[in-house]
Amino acid sequence: MTRKRILAGASILLLWFLMTGCRNGNSPESIASKFLTAMNQSDWNTAKSFMTKKAQEVMNKSNSNSINTGGGSFTVGATSTQGEQASVDVVMTDKEKPEKKTNGKVNLRLENGEWRVFALKLQIEGSMDFTLDFEHPEASVGELLGKIVGEGAKALGKGMGEIMHGFSEGLKKAGEGKNTPSAKP
Repeated sequence: MTRKRILAGASILLLWFLMTGCRNGNSPESIASKFLTAMNQSDWNTAKSFMTKKAQEVMNKSNSNSINTGGGSFTVGATSTQGEQASVDVVMTDKEKPEKKTNGKVNLRLENGEWRVFALKLQIEGSMDFTLDFEHPEASVGELLGKIVGEGAKALGKGMGEIMHGFSEGLKKAGEGKNTPSAKP
């Protein structure tokens, strides 16, 4: 009877170990970490191995082998999972400027039972978000151009507003210095 309990306990322990070991090795956090580590090491082939099949195909067609995170460090934070998609918060630290931190998210999708990266979302220059969609890089370029044009238009509008305000103030001051002729009866 004791032998049966030991075997049952060992079986349960082995099953638990296998389940948690597999889950942790293929968790969204683990895959995000492995992906970013490969990018930090400029090991593009390894980084691509953690991507969705579609992202791998697109990246292979475009011969994109130069994207990396600059060799700095990163920390993996909270994970948000909705169905077959997950988003892992990351904070990346610039190698050359350790005080410079970039917040981001590694976006993953469950593919054939394994988590795979399909996009990297970064917060650039304060509050501007940019998503590098590995499956649809043309959308990423369009998004970036739209934000640049949008920011340029905002700056132009602000500049024009300041010019018009300055012009208006100048006219007021010019009018104040003149003596207004009085009407003769």
